[in-house]
Amino acid sequence: MRLFGLVVIGVFFGFLASTGEAATINVNCSTGGVLQTAIDGAASGDTISVNGICNENVDVDKSVVIDGKQLGIPTAEIHGPDTAQPTVKIRAGSVTIKNFHSIQGGQDGIYVSVCGPTILNNTVQNTGRDGILVFAGTNPTINGNTIQTNTRYGIDLYANSFATIINNTITSNTSDGIAITETSAARIGFSSGSDTVASPNTITNNGGRGIYVYSSSNARIVGNTISGNAGEGVRVAKLSHADIANNTIDNNQQHGIFVREDSGVNLGNGSGTTIFDLPNDTTVNNLKWGISYSTGAYVAGRLGTLNGDNGASDCSGIGITISSLSDIADDFGIDVVTASNGLIRLGNALGNNTTKTVGMVLRHYNNGEEPVILFGGTSTSAINSLAFGGGSASGNAATQLDFYTAPNPTTPVGTSRMTIASNGNIGIGTTAPSRNLDVSGGVPIMQNAGTAGFDFKNTGATFGSSISVGTAGNPNLYGNWSAATNAKDDVTKVAWALRLDIGGDRFRVVRVPVGGSPADVFDVNGNGSITSSTGAFLSAGGAWTDASSREYKENIKELTSEEAINTLAGLNPIKYNYKTDKDERHLGFIAEDVPDLVAVKDRKGLSPMDIVAVLTKVVQELKARNEMLEERLLTLESKDKTGK
Repeated sequence: MRLFGLVVIGVFFGFLASTGEAATINVNCSTGGVLQTAIDGAASGDTISVNGICNENVDVDKSVVIDGKQLGIPTAEIHGPDTAQPTVKIRAGSVTIKNFHSIQGGQDGIYVSVCGPTILNNTVQNTGRDGILVFAGTNPTINGNTIQTNTRYGIDLYANSFATIINNTITSNTSDGIAITETSAARIGFSSGSDTVASPNTITNNGGRGIYVYSSSNARIVGNTISGNAGEGVRVAKLSHADIANNTIDNNQQHGIFVREDSGVNLGNGSGTTIFDLPNDTTVNNLKWGISYSTGAYVAGRLGTLNGDNGASDCSGIGITISSLSDIADDFGIDVVTASNGLIRLGNALGNNTTKTVGMVLRHYNNGEEPVILFGGTSTSAINSLAFGGGSASGNAATQLDFYTAPNPTTPVGTSRMTIASNGNIGIGTTAPSRNLDVSGGVPIMQNAGTAGFDFKNTGATFGSSISVGTAGNPNLYGNWSAATNAKDDVTKVAWALRLDIGGDRFRVVRVPVGGSPADVFDVNGNGSITSSTGAFLSAGGAWTDASSREYKENIKELTSEEAINTLAGLNPIKYNYKTDKDERHLGFIAEDVPDLVAVKDRKGLSPMDIVAVLTKVVQELKARNEMLEERLLTLESKDKTGK
């Protein structure tokens, strides 16, 4: 008869579904009914009314209402026997699970991975892991439930999930009451920003924290009682953020609120009268601090309204946002002294001979990101250091630094005088530097007093190069030579120097060979003369003299008359002008066309001395021949006269 009844129900339901009307399906698990069978046979929009204890793990893949209330009393229960699966898995949107006397067993009590389910007025307890797990789900409403004695979290929002959590009692779970992790978010204690009255949760006596906001997650926590938990009332950590207002946070065994790892909170500041403006309070002290901050944390809003056995507030790290100096002095216990000279001392420690740090950060455009480092300072036994725009793993570095000044004390904004761009380029007088140092306008470098000169030196290469102005004011350009030590940077290489000797009235090119001493290679003197280490020189009168000393030469041989005559015969004098000077006419030769004897290696130029030597030898040969001819002529004339 039971089977027949189920078949009749199924047929009747199918008829209603075909006409577009929702059906109510009754399931009595105490008399053999199977909830999963009813779910499988239902259509979206139907209501399944459950009675008795259903010993099964159910998979809800249709948008149905599953109601555990009979005759106005929540009596039905679902016990999940498979501890590797959730007791209730919700895989369809707009599902409502309500009025169950107990949902227990299974890996999780209720598992949600879809948009928009409602979990209403149930007791979820004694599960193998979480009471309610929302995984990659969107906006379930968890309202009016008792979530207790679960093996891990009462409610777990994980992996980009979001939920509205109102009017629940979340108690005695082994770990945290509510965990919001891995880029998840929640409204806790209200339904929308227009609420005028809170819908408070009571989050008590859990084995971990009351609420845990972790790993780039966000929560808005309003109007709740968070009390008696073994950890902190609320912990916000690892790049997360929470707005916390109008809560009673007390009697927790750690801090009331603990903020750490580059995270932050906004506290109700009492500036308005809505539930979102009111400050938090404490009835029974938390065991440690009312609110405590760790490295890189930031806090804004009303401090001092939460309390603990250690006091209202503790700051143990850098990067804290505070409302006023009085907040620091009254609530943080940090060393802040406004002395008669107007100095304010800040530091994260008070003890003598201890390292002290302080810093200031800017809240990032994206609340999930680390804050932006404005500046930080450290004082140790060895150094006192300041860092601007970065230098700490507790925040993001600045991408640009701008320095402003104004001509008078009443000028808004001011003028950007120096910019350090994200690529390290520095601009002076320009906000868009295109090179390592980009200066708009001239760069006079002057020394107002003293005798020391200055150097510009490249120390990143294998050997140094520098521009130096010495004590006498002489500018010099050095390669592989240190003006400071008067020695080579790399003794295995030659060194060079271009030196303007103002006192000696000359420009010098100096070379230092490997293993040798400095020697002038080329000098331009004040009278216009030029001397060279080759022996050639230009006189002050403008006459060029080639080097021709025997000490410069080797392989010295006589030029034969035949070589000279043949070379001269091969020279083709021409008239021409240079392409770069079309108005100046010249006489000469084409270097590519001259005989080998007077050609240079690249055949791009000629040595006048070579041509002179050829001409000299030919003239000498002609002279000798002419003398011989004159002698023969005289002999013939003499014979003519004597008739012999």
